[in-house]
Amino acid sequence: MTLLESDDNYFQVNRYAYSSAKAAISLLTNFKELCIIDCRFEPDILTAQKRLYKKFYYSEFNDKEKFAEIYYLFGRDAVVGGSLEKFADSLPKLKGKGKQRLFRADGYQGVDDSFLEQLEGFRFALAKMFKRKNARLTSEGLTEAVQRTLDRLFLFVFSRTS
Repeated sequence: MTLLESDDNYFQVNRYAYSSAKAAISLLTNFKELCIIDCRFEPDILTAQKRLYKKFYYSEFNDKEKFAEIYYLFGRDAVVGGSLEKFADSLPKLKGKGKQRLFRADGYQGVDDSFLEQLEGFRFALAKMFKRKNARLTSEGLTEAVQRTLDRLFLFVFSRTS
């Protein structure tokens, strides 16, 4: 195992690229290793290392082909010319746990949109469960029960984290 190969390192890069930078790929390096990480999927510490796309070692930087590959992908002029976007578009669709960001005309689905989508999923699941347990609930009663449940869960979670 090398210095960079830890779930925490990969997860931190993926989490930042996914939520803050909104980047499809990201780099992790300790100047001895250069790791290209696919950050198109929601961060998950259990699968973080599986997001490694390619790794280079400093000893390979003397190899003209490998250096050219790095330079034409991450060099200043290449990045300005859209090399990262082209590279991300060429990545295969990954399988496994994690949800790929939805593509829209203006780019990736933002964190806020992703959170709202998850919240709607929770609402739907709770409403379905409540209705199954009490078929006499009205639409308004069902909405109220779901909202109160979510409010209490969020209050509990956020009171424990502060």
